[in-house]
Amino acid sequence: MGRNQILALASSFLLLLAGCAKDNTITTEFTANAEKISKENADRVTYVNERIDLAGSSSLKSAESPEDYTYTPAVDIYNTVFDKIIIQSSTATYTVYSGQTVLLPKGLTYEGNITVNDGGMLVVVGNLAGSTLSGTGTVVINPTGVFSAKYLNLNSGVKLVNYGEWNAEKNANLNGILENHGIISFDAMNNNSSGHVVNTGKITLSADLNNNGVIDNFGTFITDGTFNLNSGANLNNACHFETAKMQSNGLTHSTGFLKVNGLLTINGGSVLMLGSHSVTDVANISLNGKISGTNDDYAGIVIRNSFQSNWGARITGKIDIRYDNEITSSDPDLLGSLVSFKSVYFPATGCVPQYGTNPVNSFTLVANVKAPIDSRGNTLSATSVDIQGDYAYVSYHLHGAEFGGLIEVYDITDPSTPTIVSQYWSENADFNDIEVDGNKLYVTGGANPDKTGADTPATFTIIDLKNGELPNAAPTFYSLPSFSGNCVHLAENGKLYIATGNTGGQFITADANNGSIISKRNALTAKYFDSEGNTIIGLQGGTVGLLSVFNENNGLNPVRSIPVGSIIPEDGKAVARLKNGLAYVCEGEAGLYVFDTNDASGTPLEMFNPQSGDTNGVDIDHGLVYVANGAGGLYVIDQNTFKVYGNYNYDGSANFVRAVDNYIFVANGTGGLKILMRDNP
Repeated sequence: MGRNQILALASSFLLLLAGCAKDNTITTEFTANAEKISKENADRVTYVNERIDLAGSSSLKSAESPEDYTYTPAVDIYNTVFDKIIIQSSTATYTVYSGQTVLLPKGLTYEGNITVNDGGMLVVVGNLAGSTLSGTGTVVINPTGVFSAKYLNLNSGVKLVNYGEWNAEKNANLNGILENHGIISFDAMNNNSSGHVVNTGKITLSADLNNNGVIDNFGTFITDGTFNLNSGANLNNACHFETAKMQSNGLTHSTGFLKVNGLLTINGGSVLMLGSHSVTDVANISLNGKISGTNDDYAGIVIRNSFQSNWGARITGKIDIRYDNEITSSDPDLLGSLVSFKSVYFPATGCVPQYGTNPVNSFTLVANVKAPIDSRGNTLSATSVDIQGDYAYVSYHLHGAEFGGLIEVYDITDPSTPTIVSQYWSENADFNDIEVDGNKLYVTGGANPDKTGADTPATFTIIDLKNGELPNAAPTFYSLPSFSGNCVHLAENGKLYIATGNTGGQFITADANNGSIISKRNALTAKYFDSEGNTIIGLQGGTVGLLSVFNENNGLNPVRSIPVGSIIPEDGKAVARLKNGLAYVCEGEAGLYVFDTNDASGTPLEMFNPQSGDTNGVDIDHGLVYVANGAGGLYVIDQNTFKVYGNYNYDGSANFVRAVDNYIFVANGTGGLKILMRDNP
């Protein structure tokens, strides 16, 4: 049969039990024909062929705070008992006495200065127009409140907490604590030696920032003037700090994004400490002090224009520099042994931009494929994919207690236009896993026992392919113990290894030619098999996950059993892949774990568990690890370093991934398929 010739399948399959014929048959309601296939391609396959880039591997940073510092929340004025409420405007100094909580209500402007004594609090939902705040208490500007004075004088001991959005025309002179969670702007700012700025919102200055105290930035802080970091002062930047110029005589510790649009001068005795995956982007550097990488992984520095250093200057630790010119110095100790140049990549996060060039960033979304709908109106879920030569094979099942499935073959000769060429539908059988080898297609799943007469629903079939496509003949099914067949795998010893179900689950070996069962072993919550050479691994899920390691000559007697921890949810997909003696194990809520199959201790070599989604599927191709992470989408990881290159997220749930020769199929349950190609292998 030609590649484009569409087959019509017989309406019944023969069920065999351990290779013996049964009288009961499974009937189909309809068969695939040329008209149906053409309609399936038109209705379900959308060719996109657009380049996509991997996004950052991390979500936005969660709320952080300086060590030993507690944020003051905004005040719920409707559930707070106030000792006093300011009822009229005045230019006189207003005093909040110790222990008092006072409200400046909405609609009222108070123009006098404020003194708040120890333990006292002024809550502003109106307009505070007095320029000087004194005392040892707290002033909280709620989201509806504003500060409208031209100047802000914050005296030592007082704490100003802002959740509002406002602009002070002139300068801020800080000797106390400014805690900002809103959006504020000033002309210039002097943060004196007793001053402390804590920012999770946005602060903008149109002129200079002089810092003699401490600035802890977990939000966005931008000054259009010069940032003077004086001796003894500290800047701790965990998000986005940007300035026109920077004169540093103090200590900067940046774990986020530090940007200097002009000259960064690091004077003698001054230190710029850079955390892992931080990015410092500067136009020019004059270095007399020290730049130091502080953590286990690299920080990145981008130098746009020029670099100059004097004797005694140092760049040490894991620092990668992107600079188009050569850094030269008469001081042979300027650059530490770990410093590298344009050798590092890490993706963008919520605060930090991408650094370097992603070596695997470019993929093409070839096509979106909608999930198929059977004759009863049920939407089927994609469960498994395998690829061989010019064809890709996809299995589907009907989620829930009822049965229904589809086996689908795609012609991928032209990578830009994958086309459905043959289908096999059933309304009485689920197809959960699929594997192709030569002219054999192995499929496992579950069949309706009311139709088959079998004691258990779990089943598998062997289909003889014809020129890569499904034949015009009914496949033979074989009965298995348990409710569902979860995985079928052909090992190099020529045997089929089959994992069946939760209740009554078993590991099974069977003859790959006639389906007869060779051996069985009880395996509660049996999930998956894979092999490499003469080593076979079998995965069990549940609260006590177990990875059994078999030798092809010892049947189903494990050489060793490796505890892998809890694999939850029990009924979820859990794939295990074996590559170079390492088992890549999907553990649902716990993420992806990598184990040495020669180590029975269960100590993982690597772990990966992003915040979003359960880890369902994994595959390895050309040095990359592809992780199907449910609602979190598809992640791409370097096989050797386990560095996360990035994430392709979309509307859907990634349940299974198969990658062969840079062709990537992602099964998304009732969301259908995503078909990708890697552009720069």
